Amino acid sequence: MPVVLLAEPDENFRDAAQRALENKGYTVVTVADGEAALARLRDDSFAIVVAAVAMPQRDGLELLRAIKESHPATEVILLSNSDTIGSAAIGLNDGAFTYLIKPLDDLRLLTHNVGLAAHFQHLLQRTPAAREPLVQSTAIEMIDHLLARATDNKLLEAAAPRARETRATSLDATIAQVLRQMLQFSRGQKSLAKAFELLMQASANLFDAPHAAVLLSTPASGLQLYDALGYADKQAAGRNLVQTVGEDFSWRVAKESKTIVDSDRSTLFLGTPLVAKDQTLGVLIVYPLKSRTPDPKRIEWVEALAAQCALGVELAQLQEEKEKLSPNDSVSTALKRTIFLDLADREFRRCWRFDQPVSTMIVDLDGMHDLNLQRGREFGDEVFRQVAGACRRTVRQIDLVGRYDGDSFAILLVMTGREGARGAAERLNAEINSLRLLDAQDPVRVSATIGVSTYPREGCTSIFDLLQAADHAQKAARRGGTNQIITT
Repeated sequence: MPVVLLAEPDENFRDAAQRALENKGYTVVTVADGEAALARLRDDSFAIVVAAVAMPQRDGLELLRAIKESHPATEVILLSNSDTIGSAAIGLNDGAFTYLIKPLDDLRLLTHNVGLAAHFQHLLQRTPAAREPLVQSTAIEMIDHLLARATDNKLLEAAAPRARETRATSLDATIAQVLRQMLQFSRGQKSLAKAFELLMQASANLFDAPHAAVLLSTPASGLQLYDALGYADKQAAGRNLVQTVGEDFSWRVAKESKTIVDSDRSTLFLGTPLVAKDQTLGVLIVYPLKSRTPDPKRIEWVEALAAQCALGVELAQLQEEKEKLSPNDSVSTALKRTIFLDLADREFRRCWRFDQPVSTMIVDLDGMHDLNLQRGREFGDEVFRQVAGACRRTVRQIDLVGRYDGDSFAILLVMTGREGARGAAERLNAEINSLRLLDAQDPVRVSATIGVSTYPREGCTSIFDLLQAADHAQKAARRGGTNQIITT
């Protein structure tokens, strides 16, 4: 179990919190002020720090910033009172995991959030492919846990206004934490899909609705269904969305660029636009709503989540434009196939004109289909990046490395004859074999099958002929097994 540092000047609360955490199996070290907390952090490492915002000598924000500078992996939970809520909210922007408001009538809220912080910390040690779905489900769990407390009618009826405010502000902190996770997801198209899953699930949970859908605006067709929650497939989601909500509602939300709650008499639904830089990029729809009078605060939360996803859409579009302009393949960072072929053709013509040798290699990675199935596509992409790096380290700066077909790279070795090309292939083979990639399972050993061809050769009049010869050599090597080299 993680070791927790508890920095709290109120002795009674400190003792009660310590007992509650120790009953859950945590080892707890307590101090009464921020300076003492920093002193303990200089001598020992703590997975989680729970710190009051208002403390003598150094307050919670100063402590938080010092921790994030020296121990960035340590998660910090801030304890606020009604006078320091604003400072606690600033703490979220400075990297706090969340904040809770004292007095805590039920210390299970503290132990639960310490458990979530420990869980997030554990997840961050995993590979991105293994981490993201688990981080996403944990963020949803945070919403569900606090929604259960905030929507318990008996508690709300019996609660004093201060208790209601505490629960609402705790939910504010939770939504801020979910936004933080979405910010991590919203980097490129694959991660954007994860952010939309989180947006739909969180929005559906906030309104206790079974369905949510995201529609994105396309230049050719306007709003198109991107993803939906609560359906077996997108086709079924699209049919039900039209039958339940209608075809005009999403267009209306996009056109007016504001959140709209509407109904078709029997079904109530909510739509909010995904807006970035005054441009509507899509629409989120949540339906059917159980309450005829949705909580305005929860509408604000959904709008905040949607705004974060809109930023992700904008980032993905910018990334797509960047990739179109870039000469490099986005996965491996090697040259794109078309760019490689154009440059290789120029080099071949130059070598042919001045009667100089030139060689090509086709490097086909072994077992990539099974690897992608077993370890995930993102791990497979990392293998491609590592192999591309091995190729660049092995050849000279004047040589060319490009993404070719499927699981293969093509390499052009300028002014290199048969023996030089064979030697380069053997060095590359050794470099690839030395790669060891780690994920949540065992280390992965990488190998490749390589075909080599050299000009001048009979019947070779273009770079395409030379690459075809190398491709035939690679296929012949493949028939002999894995981790093979054939030179023609």
